[in-house]
Amino acid sequence: MIIHATKKALPLFSYLEQSEDINEAKLRSNQNPLDSWHANYFNVNRKKMLLLMNDASLYTILIPDVNATRKKDLETLIVEALANQLKVDGFKASLTQPYLDQLGQVEVATGYNRKVTSTSNHFIYMLEGYIYSEGQSIKASKLASWLNEVPVSSLKHISPIRELQAWLSGEEQVQPKEELSLEGKFIIDKKWDDFSLWEERSEKVNTNQLNPLRIENEYLSHSGYLIAGFTTYLEKEERLSEKVVRRHANNIQYFMDFLFRDAIYSPLRDGSDLMSYFYWLIDYGIVTSDNEFNRQITTLKKFYTFLFYMNVIDKEELADKKEDIKDAKEFVLEY
Repeated sequence: MIIHATKKALPLFSYLEQSEDINEAKLRSNQNPLDSWHANYFNVNRKKMLLLMNDASLYTILIPDVNATRKKDLETLIVEALANQLKVDGFKASLTQPYLDQLGQVEVATGYNRKVTSTSNHFIYMLEGYIYSEGQSIKASKLASWLNEVPVSSLKHISPIRELQAWLSGEEQVQPKEELSLEGKFIIDKKWDDFSLWEERSEKVNTNQLNPLRIENEYLSHSGYLIAGFTTYLEKEERLSEKVVRRHANNIQYFMDFLFRDAIYSPLRDGSDLMSYFYWLIDYGIVTSDNEFNRQITTLKKFYTFLFYMNVIDKEELADKKEDIKDAKEFVLEY
């Protein structure tokens, strides 16, 4: 059983075994989400209540009053809370006992699944409102049962309890994950050209050694493959919604269009290109509000994180690019 804890919740698991390889733990969680859980906590009367959500089904268990003493016994508390919650929610022992028997030792890694984390944060918000409105002590198992009946749009079987029933009965099964690399990354085909090629072409165009019209179709193909890879990254690695993915893809299309328009071609140039890009967005009415401008900033940060993910740039180059984005933003807003 792997628990992926938020940064805030990680200290609660200090007595449990920590995963030696985060990427390897992530890979195993993607291959078997039924044995993987994400963890967070919130406060009830100044006491920490731990929320664990299953990756496959979004099924939730709650463990109240996790203090310095009780966290020493957290592994036992988790197993007991899960077994009790399944019983409270009416699951048959013939379904649950084989699942509980094979969970094995609990190990802890950092959180990574945005869909699960987002849903758990929403459930915490609901719980805080419910507990406040009731104004009385409510058993953790009853609160969890309430959450497990909440309809969730991303679930095929509507509610977490129905989703878990489908998984335990074998109706839902783990899909093959051939697209995952040994490092736990999703394999994304790198069909676009190396940026060094476009750096060379940029220099030749700027010195009138190459007609940009001759490379227009090649650049469109190159940028199309790049945007397709970026889109796949947002969908599979960041697990963003279709609407948000489409917005980021549209934003990066503007960026690639700008690079071609200014014969820059490569997004790995210096920060002055980013300043020119921000002014271009404003001058052409593509960005007309602070929110739209900030969304463009977010897209660029995700885009360069994608390039780091694909090993196109290293960690230091990613940090430099994010600093370039910050500097360019501040310069444009100041003037």
